[in-house]
Amino acid sequence: MPIRASNKINENRLIKILNLLDSPMDGEVLAAAKSAARYLKSHGTTWDELIPGPPPSYPQESRAPEFIGLRGPVILRRTQRARLIAVKLIDGQTENLWFPCSTLREMGGKIFVARWIVQQKEKELLKRGILRRIRIDAG
Repeated sequence: MPIRASNKINENRLIKILNLLDSPMDGEVLAAAKSAARYLKSHGTTWDELIPGPPPSYPQESRAPEFIGLRGPVILRRTQRARLIAVKLIDGQTENLWFPCSTLREMGGKIFVARWIVQQKEKELLKRGILRRIRIDAG
């Protein structure tokens, strides 16, 4: 991150002082920190003025994911982060797929999954040469 230095401050000098903070000698590190603070103070500036803060945060659109029910899913394996689920495909065959836990909801004995992850899983199937869509509950 570049330093926003005022015209008064010699960046090279300040960088030389700050490089001493990496010394294995604790006394040199403390002296360098104090020297840098004195240098800024003598030039009428502060660390806040010299180093830019984080960029402004912009409000992100918080859209709740749309959950859809899988038809006849069977959980084969559970981990903390994902579930291996046997999913019915449109042609009636079954495919075992890993789903991240953050995309799943288990309610009333049914499994619901975010629509976008179903679309992603269908793309994975297509890449593997399986030209079938995942079966989804109607209601």
